[in-house]
Parts: sequence; C-alpha cells; structure tokens
Amino acid sequence: MGAVYLAVQHPLEREVAVKILEVDGSEQSADFDARFRREASVLARLQHPNTVRVFDHGRDGNRFYMVMELVTGRTLGEILREDGPIEPLRAIAILRQICAALDEAHRAGIVHRDLKPANIMITERAGADFVKVLDFGLVKIEGSTDSTRTGVVMGTPKYMAPEQINGSGIDRRTDLYSLGIIAYLMLTGERPYRGDTATTILAAHLAVPPMRLKDKGFAAPDCLEWTLQRCMEKHKEDRFASAEQLVHALNACELALAHPQLARLTLALDDGLTVMPSELKPCDKGFSGTLPPDSTLITGIPRVPSPSGGGTLRGVLIGVIVTAFLGGLVFAAAIALLVVGRAMTGETGGTPIEIPDVQPEPDVAPEPRPDPEPDVAPQPQPDPEPDIAPEPPPEPVRPKPVRPKPVRPKPVPKPDDGLILDR
Repeated sequence: MGAVYLAVQHPLEREVAVKILEVDGSEQSADFDARFRREASVLARLQHPNTVRVFDHGRDGNRFYMVMELVTGRTLGEILREDGPIEPLRAIAILRQICAALDEAHRAGIVHRDLKPANIMITERAGADFVKVLDFGLVKIEGSTDSTRTGVVMGTPKYMAPEQINGSGIDRRTDLYSLGIIAYLMLTGERPYRGDTATTILAAHLAVPPMRLKDKGFAAPDCLEWTLQRCMEKHKEDRFASAEQLVHALNACELALAHPQLARLTLALDDGLTVMPSELKPCDKGFSGTLPPDSTLITGIPRVPSPSGGGTLRGVLIGVIVTAFLGGLVFAAAIALLVVGRAMTGETGGTPIEIPDVQPEPDVAPEPRPDPEPDVAPQPQPDPEPDIAPEPPPEPVRPKPVRPKPVRPKPVPKPDDGLILDR
C-alpha cells in the first residue's frame, strides 16, 4: 500500500524520507483524503525526540505523501532477527523510550494502533540506544469517527489487541497491549501467540492467556513478569491506564534487575499509589516506607484495577528502594567487619598480631572513705573600717635664702720703725 523514498528537500538541502500511499477508487480516495489530512496535521505537532517528525504532507491524484525526518539505523525487528533476544536492562531502556513517544501522542488524542518492531527504529546517540517511533499510518484520533470500512480489521495480526479484532473500541491502552507483545518478543525471542494463519493468531489474542516468562525458562523478577502480564490483559480496563504508568513499572523492574538480592522486597508508596498484585508479599526483612520526593528511579503509580477485575490492588511494589547513602553505609560496615575479622585471626597477609594474655587483677577491697568533717559555722567577719579620707600632702618647705656675710680683712700690723724684717 505504501513505500518510503529518500529525497532532498530544497532549498534547505536536507535529506528527508517521503512516504507515499496510493489509494484505489474515487470514493475510497475521498474518505481517505479527509482522514489523511486531519491525521497528518496532528502528527506534525508532535515534537518528542523519540517520535519521527513530520515536515509536510499533500496529495497528487490518488497518491498521498508525507515528508518526514530521515532516521538511519536498524529497526527493532532487524535487531531481533540478527542478534536474537535483548538483555533485560537494555530492553527496559528501549521500552521506556517507546513509552515516552506514545505518552505525547496519547495526550494529543492520537492512537498509533500499528505498533510493531518494524515501526521502531533504533539508532545510536552518545554510545546508547536511541529510539524513534515510526509510521503512524494507521493512526486514529480518539473521539473521532473511524472511516474504516465495516468488516475490515486494520493492524498487524501478530500485535493486535482484542478490541481491535472484535471492534469494541480502541484507545491508548490498545497501544500498550501491542507494546507488551513487543516486550515479550524482545526478552524471549518469541511472540506469546503463534499460529500458521492470521485467523489462528487473532483467535489466540481473544481467548488464550499468554505463557508466563518463567514457564518458558526465562528467569525474570516478579515485577517484570507482572508488568508484561498487565500489558497483555484481554480487557483494556485491566491494563495500565497510560504509558506513564507503564514507565513507572519499568523503573521498578530496572531496580529489581540491578539488585537481584533485593528483588523480593516491597515498598509501600504514598496513599493511593501501588502497582504490585496482592499475591506478592514482602519478605521477612523487607523495607516499607514512603517514596522520597526527589527520587529519579521510581515514582508512584496511580492505582489501577487488579487483573481479576473490579477491585484495587492490595499489594505493593516489588522492587525496592535503596538509596545510595544506605548502600554505602552497608558496604562500609561490611568492609570494616571483614578487616577486623581478618586482623583477629591473623589472616591479614603480614605479621600476625599477637595479643598478650593479660591476667585479670585480683579484686581489691575498696578503702574505707573517711568520715566527712562536720560542718563548721563560718566565723563572723569584722565590719570593714569606714573609709578615711586621705590627708592632704604637706606643703613643701621652701628654704630661706642665705646671704653670705662679708669678710672683712684683718688689719696687718705695720712694722715698727727701726725693725728689720727677715724676708
């Protein structure tokens, strides 16, 4: 019905993919034209990185074309045929990106209804898988009248939900059924329903429950088993209500796979939030508590109907929340105990540590304590003397000036006349 061509968009000189659909018959062409234009205009508004972008669309006679982003890589179908089943943690990372693309489309009222491995392109960015969801060619707008002719089943039988087969009405949960079939194929390498004819496969979708992963010899944590079974419920009311809910369950499965020793622990989420079925009970040393608000690995999932229908889930999430801080404390304590144990047994690899044999000292009777002295009344203190003003210092005595007395020379006796003085 359609083909995809490589083209160059002028004047941007951008390589694009052009999908061409050819419709026979004027009446059918007129009906298809109205639906095609409406759906193409809605798809052109999708901007999620995991969704292939639509740049333009139009019609040339009975040929309808859609200009899309060119994506290089391998489809999921090619990877499964060439490499076989996908390791669980890698599969969860791919499924989570598919859910992200579907969530945006579902919020816009768009149902893919032809989700299959051939419509999922896996490319590489920064050394990791990067998903692009392709081919919304059979897209349906929720709430609109489907222009499909009566008695015509649209979709791929191997991945069709029961409501697509019996015409009971499709919605976003129809895509989640197809995604559950894809997840089953990714993990086991086989689809849950196989048959020689399309009729046989369609009948199995309607009536046969899928085989559990453990029955096929695939060791999977309980939360992963439950998540796939929930996606493939026959009644859409029993499935996840949205792709966002499925992402939360996949996050829990990722944690259980990363910490297999904790896979049976359970976590009680906030009031009204739970994901696991009632038959899964917490282990004896399990954890329970509220989810940290800044958690990036697991968040709560709104309550959904149980697989038996009607009631709400009584159990709580398997898988387990262990923060990096708690894990670090446990690891440090284990290392400390190991080092102390090896030191005590002399297995440190160096010189053994000798611990001297210390004899306990004999018990010595405690010396009697002397009787406490009787309390002596304090002697009265004499009244302090009144403050006496200090005497002023005496005035300095100034010495009286002493005047020297004049010295009068003594008279020298004159010599008598006639006397000779001996000189």
